[in-house]
Amino acid sequence: MFLSHFRESSSTQPVALGDLSEKIFRVIAEYLYTNQLPSLSFDMVEEVFLAGDMFLLPGLRTEATNWLISQKMISLENVLEALSLAQHFSATKLEQQCCEIIALNLEECVQQPEFTDFVAESIQSIKNRQETDSVPLIDDIRYEILRFHGNQGPDQDPTSARSTAARARRQKLALLDTVIETLGVKRTPYREQ
Repeated sequence: MFLSHFRESSSTQPVALGDLSEKIFRVIAEYLYTNQLPSLSFDMVEEVFLAGDMFLLPGLRTEATNWLISQKMISLENVLEALSLAQHFSATKLEQQCCEIIALNLEECVQQPEFTDFVAESIQSIKNRQETDSVPLIDDIRYEILRFHGNQGPDQDPTSARSTAARARRQKLALLDTVIETLGVKRTPYREQ
């Protein structure tokens, strides 16, 4: 670009890179030269994702996602923000991590009005809703609940770990059904096989 027929090769003016901050430019430069990311804050990740799209660097977004997860930067306080980011940028691994955190902390998450808003948006995203349609966000959280608490039937011994997991699983699944019902969506509650 600077050694060819492009305007930047003969201009003495600085090259504008849109709204990219110097901090994010340095992150991109380090990534391009080392194929690694420096330390990021959670607040920088959205800008890194945007820059990855702007400069056609899908690996940058992947590295940012891996960094967020490996550094355990996603918490109960920012999980909905991270989930929004994951859905906006189609970052499947990040979305899965967020759903796992929500599933493990479902009781706290449903207390946040933003969670209900998120579920409502997920419901609205389904066009021409049919009775058999499911809510993708709820399905992902259900999957994580079943994965974490196991999908075996209840144990006969009420003190066993298996019985405790089954009880926790049922409580969380019922809580999800309650959230959906409060939004006026009629659906068949999840039934264990």
